[in-house]
Amino acid sequence: MGHSQAQKAETRARILALASQEVRARGLDAVAIGRLMDRAGLTHGGFYGHFESRDALVAEALSKALDDGEAAALAARQGGGRGDAAGVVRGYLSRAHRDRAAEGCAVASLIGDAARADPEVRAALAAKMERYAARLADRAAHDAEHGDADLDAADLDAAWGAWAAMIGALQLARVFAGTPLSDRILAAGRKAALAALHCDA
Repeated sequence: MGHSQAQKAETRARILALASQEVRARGLDAVAIGRLMDRAGLTHGGFYGHFESRDALVAEALSKALDDGEAAALAARQGGGRGDAAGVVRGYLSRAHRDRAAEGCAVASLIGDAARADPEVRAALAAKMERYAARLADRAAHDAEHGDADLDAADLDAAWGAWAAMIGALQLARVFAGTPLSDRILAAGRKAALAALHCDA
């Protein structure tokens, strides 16, 4: 790769990283090209040399935010967290995850924005969520000792039910953060997600 191409790739990656931070901190609608390019130390007009449109940038920024959240969750599990289905549920619906919204799963923070976004952005989130659901279904099947070869629609439906419970509970728990109700919501979400996956409470 030539020097100018390498430099262009670095600049694109910098813009994308800044957009991803903005998405996680403020939501999808907060991404403003002018402000973003200013933060990157670039001109507004230079944006279109790197991305076709704002929507294309937002879709990529959302995908990066989800990847970063997934990497953080994986690192936490490697640091001693449990990687089975019950461990995933308990980690997701923990006080630590509730209280670190900017560093945690981007899905809970952005799902409302993504549902109202254009098809390209929705497709980016849908692809990630399908992967997350399949992984959770596989973990639950593995825990039940029938492995991914036996995954069927019921296993995937159980994983979708668990994800719905987990995301909704995390969003509600953050609304009530600092109150006893917030902890009760986390516990109720864990119970519902574990039941959906047929895991021990």
